[in-house]
Amino acid sequence: MTAFPVHGEPLGRDGTPAGPGAPTRLDLVVPDAVRDTLHGGLAELPDPTGNIDRATARCHQVFAALPTELLQAVMDFGRHIDTAGVALVRNLPVDDMLPPTPDDGGPSRAKRGFVSEGVLLGLTGLLGEPLGVLTEKDGRLIHDIVPVAGGERTQTNQSSAVFLNFHSDITYDPTGRYDVANPDFLVLNCLRGDPSGAAVTYYADARDICGRLPEPRG
Repeated sequence: MTAFPVHGEPLGRDGTPAGPGAPTRLDLVVPDAVRDTLHGGLAELPDPTGNIDRATARCHQVFAALPTELLQAVMDFGRHIDTAGVALVRNLPVDDMLPPTPDDGGPSRAKRGFVSEGVLLGLTGLLGEPLGVLTEKDGRLIHDIVPVAGGERTQTNQSSAVFLNFHSDITYDPTGRYDVANPDFLVLNCLRGDPSGAAVTYYADARDICGRLPEPRG
């Protein structure tokens, strides 16, 4: 996840107002001690697909123990409409061992730890309710997004050799209405980045777009 400036109340590095003209974004850094505490709470998490209700409850319990300032910052990001459009959370815990990247677009069958899944469920639980849809990856709440041979140049999450056009993720309502079935947040957790460092995640904020539209004519 990459954070870019957005319109709204200008915020400084600590998330407080920084004055006119400053970029608006939420950029949080988890202290090492907190990261290690989160890792300890998630290290024994079993595969969430075995009992997703218990897994989400456990992850909520772990993340609810964040320091108050950090916990409030994440929750405020989710509940206030005048906050930044994107949040970047740095220094989150990762699995002790990552298996080779799967080549079929599905979850790795060799993965033994589920710290990374716990991070996604924990953050999601602070923002709202995780959503799964049966027609997308068999209804799984956590999607494994990896390049797939043959899909390099497709406009899908399997691509790797083309620019993925701007789109709204996970819109399933057949009428195309974004306010019916579209989730409020997309939570990403990068486990293995592009070795060349060239891959990025772009986003378009509606407030930026509206700010560049001409004034309506009366």
